[in-house]
Amino acid sequence: MILLLIVTLFLTNPPSTTTYYLVRHAEKACEDCGTCGLSPEGSIRAIALANYLSDKGIDTVFASQCLRTISTAQPIAKRQGEKVSTYHTDNLNTFINSLSTINNKDVLVVGHSNQIPMMVKALSGKRVYISDSDFDNIYVITKSSVSKKGSLKKLTYGARTR
Repeated sequence: MILLLIVTLFLTNPPSTTTYYLVRHAEKACEDCGTCGLSPEGSIRAIALANYLSDKGIDTVFASQCLRTISTAQPIAKRQGEKVSTYHTDNLNTFINSLSTINNKDVLVVGHSNQIPMMVKALSGKRVYISDSDFDNIYVITKSSVSKKGSLKKLTYGARTR
């Protein structure tokens, strides 16, 4: 009887899968968050990110409020017909909590070298480190609605850095 109940619940509410793609912004032209866009290499990398993600079904795009993160996210958002939603770096824990409540979506988050590791840890339970010269890593976390933590894959895209 209990098994029948579990099977019925599973069939009427099948588990959903959320995939998070977390990347550091592409190479920046300067240091100022508000006015610093991407260098020529960074612009090429943003296009490479869009190319890499074009068949992944990205339906939600987040970037910090910094111009360089928005500029990194913009090509894939435009290609997918989505807008870039911004989060504020001073409310990072609130943003991370909201990420963990997203279900059945493919989500891109573009952040900073000190923030992406915190997001990866919260969503997967795994620790990662991003150096100042590292721009080519993409962290893919796949999470089922029936698990608290997702599985992590570290991949690369675009021209190799470091």
